[in-house]
Amino acid sequence: MTIEVDTSAFDGMCYDLARMANAPPDNALREEVGKVLSRAIELTPAASVDKIRRQATNQAYAMEPASLYTPKNTKRRNVRNGRVLYKLTNRYPDTLWQKIQRARNKDIKKKLDARGLAKQSWWIIGQLLGLNVPAPAYVTRAVPSTGRTYKDETANVDRQEGALAYEFENSQPTINAIQGAKILQQAISGRVSYFMANVAHDVFSKMESIAKKYPGVTVEK
Repeated sequence: MTIEVDTSAFDGMCYDLARMANAPPDNALREEVGKVLSRAIELTPAASVDKIRRQATNQAYAMEPASLYTPKNTKRRNVRNGRVLYKLTNRYPDTLWQKIQRARNKDIKKKLDARGLAKQSWWIIGQLLGLNVPAPAYVTRAVPSTGRTYKDETANVDRQEGALAYEFENSQPTINAIQGAKILQQAISGRVSYFMANVAHDVFSKMESIAKKYPGVTVEK
C-alpha cells in the first residue's frame, strides 16, 4: 500500500525561505529536504543494544540447524524441517552446548548489525538524491540479518520548467510496519514549524541570524 504525505505547506515554506533569506530556491529546497530526512532518521525507532542482548539472555529455546550436532543416538533427536529445538535449561554434552552458544552469539551479532536498517532507509534516500544527510555509524553500516541486500528505496531528482523537485519512495519493510509515512509527515511539519518560529522571532532581519539558523543555505548579498 502506498501512502503519500502532504508537502504543500513544506513547498510554500521553502519558497518563502528562499525569498526571505535571499537564497537560490534550489539551494533552500535541497537543504530543507536534507533536514527532513535527517529528522526522519531521528524519529524512526531502533532496537537498543541492551534490549537485543536482554532478549537473548532470557531466551528459553534455541532453534538450530540439525547439522550443528550429531548425537550418537540419532533416533532421540527431534528434527523438524532440518532444524532442532533445544530447551536451554536442559543439560547437554559440552561439545553441543559450546556449539549452541557460538550459534546464539552469531545470531545476536546479526541482530545488532541489522538494528539500524529502518533508519538507514532514509539515509539511503538522501544518498540517492545527492543530499547531505548525516547518520550514526550503526545506521550507515547496518546489514540485513539474512546477509542479502535489498532495494527498498527509490529516488529521483526532477526538474520541469525550471522548478526543482525531489521524489522518493520508501518501501523498507520495518518502515511500512511502523507507519513510516507518519514519521516523514512529522519531520516535514517540524521543519515548517521551525521556519514559522524563526519568522516570529525576526530571524530573517539579519544575515548573521539567518546563517546561524540555516547554515547550509547560501545567502546572496
